[in-house]
Amino acid sequence: MADYCIWKKTSALLPDKKEKKFKPLVNAYAHLTKWFNPQLTIDVEGAEKEIEKLFPIRIQSATGVRGQVLMQKADGRFKAMRAVKRLASGDFYHKVDDNIGRFHSNLTGLKKELRNYITYDGKRLVNLDIKNSQPLLSGVLLKPKFYERGEFFNIWSIKSLDSLLNNKLYILQHSIPSILNSIMLGESAESLIHKEFQEYLGITQSGNFYEAITPVLYPGERKDRQDIKTDVYIIFFSKNKCGRRLKKNKMPFKKYFPTIYAIFNALKKHNQKVLSHILQRIESHIVIEKATRRIAEERPELPIFTIHDSIATTVGDEEYVESVLKEEIKAITGLTASIGKEYWGKLGVISDVSMMQLEKAI
Repeated sequence: MADYCIWKKTSALLPDKKEKKFKPLVNAYAHLTKWFNPQLTIDVEGAEKEIEKLFPIRIQSATGVRGQVLMQKADGRFKAMRAVKRLASGDFYHKVDDNIGRFHSNLTGLKKELRNYITYDGKRLVNLDIKNSQPLLSGVLLKPKFYERGEFFNIWSIKSLDSLLNNKLYILQHSIPSILNSIMLGESAESLIHKEFQEYLGITQSGNFYEAITPVLYPGERKDRQDIKTDVYIIFFSKNKCGRRLKKNKMPFKKYFPTIYAIFNALKKHNQKVLSHILQRIESHIVIEKATRRIAEERPELPIFTIHDSIATTVGDEEYVESVLKEEIKAITGLTASIGKEYWGKLGVISDVSMMQLEKAI
């Protein structure tokens, strides 16, 4: 049975009946949607060979766990092939998520490795991302101004939070009054809280958050970067009341940054999703509503595409886009960001450091 299902999914790219329908965006996002046109192309042959490497499948009968693994690979292969065909045929889609404000499109739905086969008007693209975006933006939560009403981008301007808190956003004022007072005390350079905040902000703005946080979470140990990221996500986004194993992973951070840990917990007290929602909303506000709109106004001829916390553009224009991203992040949050660069191409994704080395070699 498994071999038949695999053959069915990989031999024909049929419409996915379960696929969500995307409604056309209104002109409010024309600065992004206009770049989804026939000049946006993908090397289908190259992409299909890449998919074969990513999802190698041997047609054979299998049951149980083996059969499930084969089916998962077949499903991944099918979806990847379909995404490539859809882009190649000019079947573009785009939608802004009402929940967290992200812009979804053919590019966000494409596997990272397959973006190497995309060009715009025959030109290579480079993707600029905010390094350690969510840990960086968590620094905003330490600013009293973020919890006040006003012109500043603040917790009250995130209207979608109401649905998570049953239209009772005001309860956060009752959840964190003592913490807010602690933040105010942090204005004193001699206070322990001030030093705690300054050290944390230094780590988040370093551009190497996961490496910099390692001595805090694992003193005297060496850890794989993916393990560190997993533990950071547990600290940030898991439930306040969690199992013993997860709680153990949180303890070093709680001991080292007690006030910051308390702020995170207070925000998640009534709904675990509140903290991640706030950070993703800030991210979307910076990338979608500010940086890309400014680029579209200053450089209307410059192709731009967004992938959540990043902006892709044509190679040669990356310095300009990087400067806009940094300036908008600074203006909105007061934080200093580091920007990473990934150069797309048939050699595979090339980081900004590798690109410099390659250029020297050439």
